[in-house]
Amino acid sequence: MAHAHDRDRVLTWPRLYDWSGRWCTFGARDRAMARGAGLVAAHAPRAVLDVGSGTGALSFALARRMPGSDVVGIEPSEAMVAYAHAKAARLGLDVDFRQGYAQDLPVSDDAVDAVTISLALHHVAEDRVPDALAEARRVLRPGGLLFVIEFAPVGRIAPLLVGRHGPSVSDFVEPIRGAGFIDVRVGRISPRVLGFVSGVAS
Repeated sequence: MAHAHDRDRVLTWPRLYDWSGRWCTFGARDRAMARGAGLVAAHAPRAVLDVGSGTGALSFALARRMPGSDVVGIEPSEAMVAYAHAKAARLGLDVDFRQGYAQDLPVSDDAVDAVTISLALHHVAEDRVPDALAEARRVLRPGGLLFVIEFAPVGRIAPLLVGRHGPSVSDFVEPIRGAGFIDVRVGRISPRVLGFVSGVAS
């Protein structure tokens, strides 16, 4: 029987993923993740779930910005989870990485104050995106923050990035509203490449 996640793009080469993340953002990934972590920190979450955490770029930025908060990364690729664990140890950062899918989070209801999804939602099969967002809503406490980082390229690079990587950040606004989030906002965290859309769990 086909698994519900079979059509998702699960990346299994951590070093290549790290390299491509820097290339696709023209070297701005880490600065952008630090800006994103700052916006999440403004909500003072005590427990944060970073969904599709990859090799940990946003998870580590969150842990640095909020050392008193619990940060858990969820990632479907076993290789990525192992790589991120090793990287956390090298960096001396307390982040718990676990294997799991956005559409089936291994977390109980109303468990966290913020859910972040960074450059991962476009890897979810399009017709499964509502399921992933519903899961984010399920694990969030009322009033909790959803913070999604995705491509939002401008100028001549826009056709290259959006054409290659799928939807841009603005394409997730209505699905996020449909999943039960209010106060939905869109903004930028890098000048040319990355944007965010956020919402509050109703």
